[in-house]
Amino acid sequence: LQSMVKLQAFRGFLPLACKAGDIACPPYDVIDTEQARSEISQKPLSFLRVNKPEATLPSSVNQYDNDVYAAGTSNLKKFVTDGLLERDSEECVYVYRLASKNHTQTGIVSLASVEDYKAGRIKRHELTRKAKEDDRVRLITAQGAHAGPVFLLCKPSSEIDDAINSITQAGSPYFSFTDDEGVTHSLWRAPASDSQSALLRTLCSQSNLYIADGHHRAASAARVAAEGHGDGMFLSVTFPSDHMLILDYNRVVKDLNGRSQDEFLEMLKGIFNVNKCDGKGPILEAGSTSFGMYISGSWYMLNSLVGPESNVHDSVADNLPCAVLDRTVLQPILEIGDLRSSDRIGFVGGVHGFNGLQQKVDSGEYVAAFAVPPVTVQNLLDVADAGQLMPPKSTWFEPKLKSGIVVNVFNPEIVR
Repeated sequence: LQSMVKLQAFRGFLPLACKAGDIACPPYDVIDTEQARSEISQKPLSFLRVNKPEATLPSSVNQYDNDVYAAGTSNLKKFVTDGLLERDSEECVYVYRLASKNHTQTGIVSLASVEDYKAGRIKRHELTRKAKEDDRVRLITAQGAHAGPVFLLCKPSSEIDDAINSITQAGSPYFSFTDDEGVTHSLWRAPASDSQSALLRTLCSQSNLYIADGHHRAASAARVAAEGHGDGMFLSVTFPSDHMLILDYNRVVKDLNGRSQDEFLEMLKGIFNVNKCDGKGPILEAGSTSFGMYISGSWYMLNSLVGPESNVHDSVADNLPCAVLDRTVLQPILEIGDLRSSDRIGFVGGVHGFNGLQQKVDSGEYVAAFAVPPVTVQNLLDVADAGQLMPPKSTWFEPKLKSGIVVNVFNPEIVR
């Protein structure tokens, strides 16, 4: 009999409802320290004080200094003692909705199990970097808290949708605010003692969950548990996969590897039909292996000369658009080695549109941009089910989840 995943309700620490929009912040790993400093100066109550505490210290302090973790801990305690974060009076799961102009997704905030993660019932698709993992381990341990959620996916289910709707339609959210990007974030409480625990039952009938984003947070939580801290659970928010929007994640390159533009275009013509675009830019279909390229003020469409079947590899991940671009252009022609560490390549999320790519090239910072079709949610699930890894920088989820909307604290000094 296949084991089912274990998720549980908990007494979350919630922001003061009238201050939720001032406290909620971006995930710690989508902005750099200087951007975090700027955000904190504009929003003094930003939860970045807790989950990116180096931004509250002088820039002379190393981001891995002990003082950073001490600051993150005292900042968390101050949020609680100042009444900005309050512990829920009872165990709940929480329903979290993000709604933008043309997309809405609704997920369930609960605690997920380290045991499920270690056993592979929570599937991953990305490698982690030790330095980033070590950083989160030290912060979680110092604070005795999971400050940011791991973003999980489950297979679509009408029962889960019905359970979510029964809560969102039953009453007003605990809080709701609209952020600077125009996304409205709303949170409902669902006490575990109520019939709403149907939410947990339906979720726990899944045999697998999938990490969409937050691989470092999950890996760190497992290490923290192995060191004897916490209760073997970590903060998560789980969305049905059919609620998700994955945008393109595009590439910009700083040089043509010593070649002229004409030489580069000739080399591309050995692999693609290269056609100059009329109008605004290329038209790309999700999952296809045609690409757009912007260079010297013009867009080109790159359509593979060979049929799709000759590009098919045994590995699901190797057939994704960004892997094909890597294999046909970035590695053999431009000789860009490891995408994770090369300083000759940059990455631009699809939220910035083709204009964002043009600006990067027109500014002179980069010489060419490649517009890559987005992967599909099914691609991600297939890669994880096959036990493979997604190529680096292949999924841009939009909108971004906020941190500081629910916090899981296990520090006995704070949980009294």
